[in-house]
Order: sequence, then C-alpha cells, then structure tokens
Amino acid sequence: TNTVSYITQINTGASVISFDWSFDEHFLAVVNNSSALFKAYDFSGNALTSAGMSSSASTNYLCARWHPTLNLLVTGRRQNMSVNNIELWHYDADTNSFTSLDQEVQNKDITALAWHPSGNYLAVGT
Repeated sequence: TNTVSYITQINTGASVISFDWSFDEHFLAVVNNSSALFKAYDFSGNALTSAGMSSSASTNYLCARWHPTLNLLVTGRRQNMSVNNIELWHYDADTNSFTSLDQEVQNKDITALAWHPSGNYLAVGT
C-alpha cells in the first residue's frame, strides 16, 4: 500500500501558498502570502534548513516551480506594471543564491505554473 509519512515542518511566518520539490529532491521552494521573497530550503531526509532566497524584494510572489531536470526555478507574481511577473532563476547550491536569467511580462496575476516533463515547455495559469 502507499503511505504518506509526515517528516518535518518549518515556520515561514505566514501561510504557504505554493511550494515545489527540486528535480534532485534536495530543495524545496516556498512562497508564502505575506513575503515579497521566495525561499529555498535544503532537505536532509528528516529536516529542512534555509538554503537561500530571492535576491531582491518585489511584488508578492504567487507560485514557484522547479525545472524537471535542472537547478532552475520559475516564479509567478502579482500583476504590477513596473515588474516582470514571470521570472526564470538559476539556483547555485554552492552559494545558496538565485540569479535571474530571464523575465517576461503578462498583464495578469500568475497564479499557477507547470513545466512539461521534458523541461522544454512551461504552462502558465492566470
């Protein structure tokens, strides 16, 4: 039978609205509903420890999804005329840092993201 095991919890300071495991199962990206930042946590098999966050505050993030085969994270934000609301980030596990690689503007809140299993396509929900 399939079972689910509760492993650990973290206090993000607010309600979590989106989270996703990295392809190698080592990192968890977390977006909460009061932070202008998204955060990554390192998973050791029984605990989560802070492993970096976005480099600059911006409008609130709504969702984040790891690429299926690479250390890339795509994030979606609320609509804001001065900020690109879809952004692709590279995560460097050695320095626990994110670097922005690409951005795009959509004129709606980005509420959901999903990578195709090949990693060649990204579905965007508004």
